Amino acid sequence: MRAALVALLRKPQFLVCCGLRLTVTLLRESFNTWNVDFLTSIQSGEKSVATAALHSIGFDMAGGVAILITGLAYDRVAAASRRWLIAGTLGLLAIVLAILPRTAANPGLGAVLIGVAGLLVYGPFSLLSGVLAIESGGARLAATAAGCIDGVGYLAAILAGAALGHLLDIGGYPLGFEVLAIITAVSALLALALRPGSREHSPSVGA
Repeated sequence: MRAALVALLRKPQFLVCCGLRLTVTLLRESFNTWNVDFLTSIQSGEKSVATAALHSIGFDMAGGVAILITGLAYDRVAAASRRWLIAGTLGLLAIVLAILPRTAANPGLGAVLIGVAGLLVYGPFSLLSGVLAIESGGARLAATAAGCIDGVGYLAAILAGAALGHLLDIGGYPLGFEVLAIITAVSALLALALRPGSREHSPSVGA
């Protein structure tokens, strides 16, 4: 076990995947934790948690579509361009996060942007413990890499509730989304550190 972990820690691709998993899971769990509260807070007149909960389902619905589309796109994009697919998706997400606090006067637009965020979050999220774990761990350490990358995600899930909640207490959703936008922009840059190339030790199709 120790030897496997040491071997993985020597792989830059694995370390980048762990960093991306931390940030992308932080984003996913932040939305899953705070979506309904945010959408309730921007309602005008009488607040309805039930209405906000209904509007929040677009996040996971769009996420399901994103997982399929991203998987198809990743297989069809040239190996050297795959990192740009992930970085571009996260860059667009950073823009959405920066816009979200400005939707306070338009709850409908807020719900639409929440759905767009789901479309942009779930694609990279689905790749990290799947194909990217295989690519970073290789045939011998793929399962270990997937477990470690997933484990990092659970740390992010804790931060999504505790750390973001503390930020919301300080500066409300404008500050919370601003910090998330900055984290996402940094994550997009980190994605560019993924090494282009074919999947390590993967068998050829039809073999």
